[in-house]
Amino acid sequence: IFATRTISASLGGVFFIAAKFLWRSSRLGKPTEHRVGSQMANARAVVVEWSGGEGYVSADGELWRAVSTTPLKKGDAVAVTRVNGLILEVKEA
Repeated sequence: IFATRTISASLGGVFFIAAKFLWRSSRLGKPTEHRVGSQMANARAVVVEWSGGEGYVSADGELWRAVSTTPLKKGDAVAVTRVNGLILEVKEA
């Protein structure tokens, strides 16, 4: 009987903690809004990695794959000119 009560109490405690965590996490802050598609047009970004005509840029705290017809280097400020799926077309700002 003692073992059964111990197991029941342990499982109840785990369930309570999990339920409390899920409840709190569902109530924290507003949902994050992500800009995608045409909303990214004219956004500012910074080159994180670049080689040839493509690389990665950081825009709004997110890492994006990007292409450009002009040579760029790490740290350059760029502007988004077009969005093609999940690839940003950028030019030097």
